[in-house]
Amino acid sequence: MLGFGWWHYIIIFPIGVVFLILLTEWLPNKISKMFEHQADEYAVRQLEDKELYIQTLMKLNRISEKEDGELDSKRKEWKETHPSFQKRIKFIKDLTRT
Repeated sequence: MLGFGWWHYIIIFPIGVVFLILLTEWLPNKISKMFEHQADEYAVRQLEDKELYIQTLMKLNRISEKEDGELDSKRKEWKETHPSFQKRIKFIKDLTRT
């Protein structure tokens, strides 16, 4: 196995590490965000007052910003398991327009 040389392991190792990071971090978070949007879509379809749902998310956003403070702005989006409240609100507004 090492008879072919060690140089190809230097190339394969970083590629494997990046692949594992994507597999264990990015993909589950992406799927979780997709499920969150599906849940929002279901909730909007079931509610009679869609504006109430948007107002509730806006209020939760204000509360979350007060508690998190500066931490929220420093987070990387790809590390988060749920979409931000702003993105959820935008998604719902786009959904109710169609």
